[in-house]
Amino acid sequence: MLLKGKTAVVTGCNRGIGKAILEKFAEHGADIFACARKESEEFVENVNALSEKYSVEIIPIYFDMTDDEAMKAAVMSIRKSRRPIDILVNNAGIISESLLFQMTPIDNMRKVFEVNFFAQMRLTQYISRLMQKNGKGSIVFMSSIAALDGTPGQLEYIGSKAALIGAVRALSYEFGTFNIRVNAVAPGPTRTDMGNQISEALAQEAIARSALGRWGEPDEIADAVLFLASDLSGYVTGQVIRVDGGGYVGTRLRGGGEANLDFGCIRSLAKKIRRSIIETGYAAGRKGAHFGGALSAVEILACLYGGVMDIDPKQPDRENRDIFIMSKGHAVLALYTALAHVGYFPIGDLETFEQNDSELVVHPAMNVKRGIEFSGGSLGMGLSQAVGAALAYRRKKIGNRVFVLLGDGECQEGAVWEGIMSAAHFKLDNLIVIVDRNRLQCDGDTENVMALQNLPSKFCAFGFDTYEVDGHDVIALCDALSSARNKKDGRPKVVIANTIKGKGVSFMENQSEWHHGVLSRQQYELAVSELSEEVE
Repeated sequence: MLLKGKTAVVTGCNRGIGKAILEKFAEHGADIFACARKESEEFVENVNALSEKYSVEIIPIYFDMTDDEAMKAAVMSIRKSRRPIDILVNNAGIISESLLFQMTPIDNMRKVFEVNFFAQMRLTQYISRLMQKNGKGSIVFMSSIAALDGTPGQLEYIGSKAALIGAVRALSYEFGTFNIRVNAVAPGPTRTDMGNQISEALAQEAIARSALGRWGEPDEIADAVLFLASDLSGYVTGQVIRVDGGGYVGTRLRGGGEANLDFGCIRSLAKKIRRSIIETGYAAGRKGAHFGGALSAVEILACLYGGVMDIDPKQPDRENRDIFIMSKGHAVLALYTALAHVGYFPIGDLETFEQNDSELVVHPAMNVKRGIEFSGGSLGMGLSQAVGAALAYRRKKIGNRVFVLLGDGECQEGAVWEGIMSAAHFKLDNLIVIVDRNRLQCDGDTENVMALQNLPSKFCAFGFDTYEVDGHDVIALCDALSSARNKKDGRPKVVIANTIKGKGVSFMENQSEWHHGVLSRQQYELAVSELSEEVE
């Protein structure tokens, strides 16, 4: 038992996370001063049941956190017990109606700050004096991931919880000389009465960002508090522990801004995609595959699915997800392998590529559950689909983004330029066009077939914000794509990615004949050997 022989003061014990902390501490042998705002039959029954079940002493104390005189009286009763206080958990708190700043009365802000911050500071002043006499102690505050990540509305709640984080940082230094540790727990959406007051939209957004993709349970938050309260965290102070199902990790995986991108993971994803393109195309046998254009687009797909786009493979039909359209549909192997490696479907399904009854056909066929947003293959059509999607999402006031990948040879199609004009006309700043500029198409060099000349200048002349980067430089690509995604200026965006057709396989690089081809056994083994060292 982690708290055997220790005495704790815990506020907000009558329900939710506080109730879970009360039982967790009792289970681990602590005697507890269980603080609640008022007495209730249910609370008394729970205290008595836990005392009997775990053979510990739980003393209920009732006071309103905003009533300083009542708080002083409660602390006096704790002092009179002559018990050394080892742990203080400041769990009590309130949440307010979700209003935007301009609509929030200042009195509302004062009320929330009084409970969530000032009252907790007062109680900490009183209890820390008792801890100083012991020469040790642990203080745990209950903050929120909203204070770390920020959300629209509920300024007073988020501000008060952020103030606690500031207090943790400052008090850890001040109390460190007395061997008193000060930390905080920042829960994500949790199944409690207070958690249910968070707007459904905000809760779903937080859950969608998390790696585990679900609500937390009060008992799971209590586990983190137990760790901070116990001697297991004896060298931990001044810290805020996120208990949000991997919200930060999920953000890194599923978008949210360039600051959250993990370039090492994206490079690793690109290597896996490139290897899988070769293996999947070879398994197709005599049917062959479009290798060249798929290999040139690998880093583009890795950046998008590795962090730039706001997506969630566990919720492929989430309404506010970012959308990707593969207009150069013949490069579908880059899309299929990317989707498989980030979890939209099992990697083993790639073995069915181009097989009878497979959902993974030679050009993308719409299947949202598998992450395939639109059907494609007829060149020049994807941009028009993207324009329509971007316009629809804007009219529905959904703040996502639409990405569409074009081949440079595809840009010889007249329909592409109609789409470009439409995007500029409708001021679709939620649309990001990417051009895979590998300078080769089925019939040879693009400039010999139909010269595209200076593509960035052309897009700029049509009213696009234009970026031009090395399409195999992950950092440069992510920087351009993230900038394009986050910039809201009434102009559509285009990223011209200068790439190498057949990138990564020596005998395919800059060879138009590998636009589509069939790999021999010898060629397959050579390609795999060239890519194996990278993957490892």
